[in-house]
Amino acid sequence: MSIQYSDESLFTEDKIESIHELKTNSSSDEEEKVQNSSDNYGNMETEDKNEYIQEESLTEVINKSQNNLVSSKSLSHKSSEFSESDNENYKIENDYDELEVENENDEDENKNSIGNFSNESSNNKIDSIQSSLSRMKTNSKVKKSGSELNKNNSENYNLSKSNNNSKDCNENEDESIDEKNNKKDEILFHDTGTKDEYDHIYELKHQINFFKKQLKIEDMTFEELINLKSLNLANTGIKYIPSQIEYVKELREIDFSNNFIYDLPKEIGKLTNLQSLNLYNNDIAEIIEDLWKLIKLEELDLSHNVISTISPNICNLENLVGLNLSHNCLGSLPKEIGNLTNIKILDLSYNNFKEIPEGLYQIRNMNILLISNNLIEEIPIEFGYLRHLIKIDLSRNKIDVIPNGIKSLENLNQLFLDYNNISEIPEVVGNLALLQKFSISHNDIKEIPKHIIRIFNIEELNMESNQIKIIPKEISLMRNLKYLSLKSNVIEKIPEELYKLKDKTVMNLFDNLFSHSYEPFKLLKNYNHINKDEFSTIKSIKLIDMNLSSIPMEIASFEEIEELNFHNNNIGEVNEAIIRLLNMKKIILSFNDLKVFPTILCRFSRLTTLNLSGNYIKEIPKEICQLALLKKLYLSHNKIQEIPKEFEYLYDLEEIILNNNLIGTLPDNLEFEKLRLFNLSNNVFNFIPNTLYNFHDAKIIFNNNPLFSSENEIKKALNTLNIKRKQKF
Repeated sequence: MSIQYSDESLFTEDKIESIHELKTNSSSDEEEKVQNSSDNYGNMETEDKNEYIQEESLTEVINKSQNNLVSSKSLSHKSSEFSESDNENYKIENDYDELEVENENDEDENKNSIGNFSNESSNNKIDSIQSSLSRMKTNSKVKKSGSELNKNNSENYNLSKSNNNSKDCNENEDESIDEKNNKKDEILFHDTGTKDEYDHIYELKHQINFFKKQLKIEDMTFEELINLKSLNLANTGIKYIPSQIEYVKELREIDFSNNFIYDLPKEIGKLTNLQSLNLYNNDIAEIIEDLWKLIKLEELDLSHNVISTISPNICNLENLVGLNLSHNCLGSLPKEIGNLTNIKILDLSYNNFKEIPEGLYQIRNMNILLISNNLIEEIPIEFGYLRHLIKIDLSRNKIDVIPNGIKSLENLNQLFLDYNNISEIPEVVGNLALLQKFSISHNDIKEIPKHIIRIFNIEELNMESNQIKIIPKEISLMRNLKYLSLKSNVIEKIPEELYKLKDKTVMNLFDNLFSHSYEPFKLLKNYNHINKDEFSTIKSIKLIDMNLSSIPMEIASFEEIEELNFHNNNIGEVNEAIIRLLNMKKIILSFNDLKVFPTILCRFSRLTTLNLSGNYIKEIPKEICQLALLKKLYLSHNKIQEIPKEFEYLYDLEEIILNNNLIGTLPDNLEFEKLRLFNLSNNVFNFIPNTLYNFHDAKIIFNNNPLFSSENEIKKALNTLNIKRKQKF
């Protein structure tokens, strides 16, 4: 048996001792202060290793040291490694077969969101703006495993989430529970008690170096600190920002995201050169006035905190280009925000706004406005003043009318109005000649108006879950249409003209009132060649990259199906109806929105392949033992913490893929005689489990685990398990 791993993930006793000495053998007063400020942290290193290793943040700590950060559902929890063109040799299986010693740096690291159905045709201006400001919203997301943020803002038409219009501040906090759990344990900085500037700088250097030792990053010299331009202490567990930071006068960028910061020091206002400040996902309830002194600030991320008010002095930040205040408790903004005329991107989503703040209408150069998941009931006519808007997201509010003023938004490229109370699309919407993405799902629309059809630039049209009865034949004139969803309406007949679009357009018309269950399949390019009589005996259904929020009910009528492939959709649960498919052998639900392992899948006694990778699953149910014929199990990139003992009854398992989870132990009773591949990389093992010695012929991938091992233990593993090393110890 061969085991592959990354040597940098091993900590010998010498390395552990060097960290320990930082606390216990300090001879100077400054080092004693570092020790006092980090008691909680130090105890983890010595007495509570085993308990600490279970925390998700430890995986992040180790991965940071290897520049091998694990991607999260922050980024979007999607994978561009799969495509609709995949055939029976589905790529997820080939990916694991190609894992070799030379290529162990997390095969699924680039789990890019591909829910946008026509990325190649997206407006270039939006891409440019969002790219230039991406650090404000994503720098910290890749530092959290299983991040759950990147399917928001409705750009990917995430329809699996429930409407949350009647929410309060406490509910916003509940949504961030998983994010808070992903943080490192709390750490406190210590004050020097002196007014000497150099004492403060040296103290700050020691403090930062201490945390960098925990992150396995090289120490910072005094000169480097003095001239530091960028400081990143994201996800380090700090509870407040040290006041000594005022002396690092050259700072341009600061990232303190994913911590426990509840207050900001007044000294932060002295960093007059600061251009980017990221305080995403902390515990800040109030913003000090000194923050508004950072007049050179261009990017400010205060999202995922508990802020309820913003000072009128925010108007001082005249250079601000990107402002993220999402996921807070804001109900209003001062009118002075209208002075921030350089803002291009403003995110106010997931707050308690009942109306659009008046001052926004003065920000005439704004390009992107995200204000979804609030309590807004009306779009005032003044909205038309924002003529430079390219993208608007007003989904999940209480809007019932689209105002005439929207006709002035002649540059609008993307409009999201999902989950509102709109019953009619006014004719003025037809003036939006540049509109490419229009989503108005989950409303009360009763018809597809002809003025929408005349917007020839539309590439993606989402009108699912409305009350539409008839599809106008003129819809075939939409020559640029690439994605059309009319799912879950009350349509009874498909016009012949619609079939003209089947070669270039992905059409989702499932869950309507058609006479025959095969009719919506005939609109799909992969199935239009199948005779209607052949659908009753069809063996495989593949609906990849279709933005499905549920498994179509029509599938339940195809009782001969043996394979279901729903890779890269937004499915959050599995319908009970599919239990009728008794011949099922292969199910792929990778990269969806599953929060829980669907136990209904355990009823498919003939199942040989199950792929649930790239979801948010935390636990494997004991019912999995019912899958006695299972040969291939893929559960990578989830949040699983342990393997149930019932695994031992899966005698036929040949491939187990569990990389990028939070697993730290294995049951002692596992013995799979047929096992040939076991991937446990990027988990939180702090030792090599004895269970691995049971798998004599299997290829075991074990890289990027935070192994705390003595030299003797390492030698034993090398001699007994024939571990192949990538690098030197």
